[in-house]
Amino acid sequence: MRGPEEPPAWAGPALRAVLDRAALTRAEAGARFPLFADPGTGTWTTTRRGAWTGGFWAGLLWLRARATGTAEDHRAAAECTARLAHWLHADTATRGLILWYGTASTGPAPPAATTAAPGPGPAPRDSTAAAARVEGAAGPGAVCAPDRTAAAGDRAAGARPAAASDRSAAPRVEGVPRAEGAPPDRPAPEPNPTTPGGQAAPRAERPAVSGHGSASDRASASPEPTPADGAPADAEALRAEAARVCLDALDPGLGLVPWGAAFGGPRLVARADAVPGLVPLLAAAGPRGAQAAAAHLHRHLDLCRAGAMAWRYVPGSGWRPLAEPAPGWSRGRAWLLLAVADGLAHAAGADPGVWRPERLRRAAARLGASPAPGEPLVPPADTAEPGGFPDTSAAAITAVALLKLAALPGADAGRLTRRATAVLHRLVSAHLRDGMLLDGCYDAATGTAQQHELIWGDYFLALGLALLTGLVRPGDV
Repeated sequence: MRGPEEPPAWAGPALRAVLDRAALTRAEAGARFPLFADPGTGTWTTTRRGAWTGGFWAGLLWLRARATGTAEDHRAAAECTARLAHWLHADTATRGLILWYGTASTGPAPPAATTAAPGPGPAPRDSTAAAARVEGAAGPGAVCAPDRTAAAGDRAAGARPAAASDRSAAPRVEGVPRAEGAPPDRPAPEPNPTTPGGQAAPRAERPAVSGHGSASDRASASPEPTPADGAPADAEALRAEAARVCLDALDPGLGLVPWGAAFGGPRLVARADAVPGLVPLLAAAGPRGAQAAAAHLHRHLDLCRAGAMAWRYVPGSGWRPLAEPAPGWSRGRAWLLLAVADGLAHAAGADPGVWRPERLRRAAARLGASPAPGEPLVPPADTAEPGGFPDTSAAAITAVALLKLAALPGADAGRLTRRATAVLHRLVSAHLRDGMLLDGCYDAATGTAQQHELIWGDYFLALGLALLTGLVRPGDV
């Protein structure tokens, strides 16, 4: 098995390419949050409040700050995280995704000598400005040439992104509620999104239960989100406060933190994408938090084992399955595997009666830690449609979960690491171009961004590569 001291030769250059791309994205998005990017032009559709994906953008900036060690990158990541504070008291279980990944990816502060004077911002995206580079980076094209055979097998797609000078301004989406009857981690971009040409952009993920922010949130929002009054000043303090408020949101009768009403629709819902991030976030809130984290995880495993990825609780009737997201939603399976990996990490040395580690190990095997022979490295977005579009973001999430599992005491580390490395190599060789992880499927059900760069796909690819190269340890994030 390869350890951090001997990473695969391709991992470091690929990580540099993704982090180079993050610097360009930062220049393009400004104070907004990137959501997904067109595979042909590289232009991002952005959101003002961050939606459920905002923590991944902050996390990607923190990974870049770890890699470069510069005051400029550290400051950019910290400012982005501060803009997530308005989610603290939003009624949504996706606070786990937002406030864990947006705060836990931090690394050491840059040396004092580098913090004395602010560095310049990323280079403007025009024909005369050179692209920002992580120190020592090789050109992405030299590292990430597409593997056409593998790409064909995964149905990798799309034209090569245009040069930065050819890209138009990022499409903008503002926050609107979602109608009930939409699918999963798919908070659609906020209302009436438009492309640079003024045409309506496709609606993003239309969850079976949600929308992008409540009407009151939108009515009271300032032009750009700013930290709430009295909000914690740094990532560590924000994470601690988030753990406390999410613990307060636990419904003891249901044994979980409900999906919530912040995105519209019924609030007493359990969904696969409500578990990752929230497990480590709750577990950080002391013994009571660990009990809540374990209860939240096991209740979702109970429900999702029954066949659906989302369930609604109806008082007097109990839990009822929802049709969306579809039972074959591969990203939902990856989200659950990631949450199980985090649960097992917290179970090490803890009361087995709280975490039930044997049950978690069985769940991990079922969710992808022990893949069936011939199971693809990059799954289709819906496993019920094996010929459909792939979802590279599901593969990247799975790779991170496998590397976390490999680091646990008593794990079959060699087998898990080999599988994770194979997944990451496929993503780098077949789907990574100019630092963009393409072929992510935002929402197959609505045909939204089916072969695009997704901000959480970029984040988890970078995190997986950072784990392989030793930039990040499995217990860090």
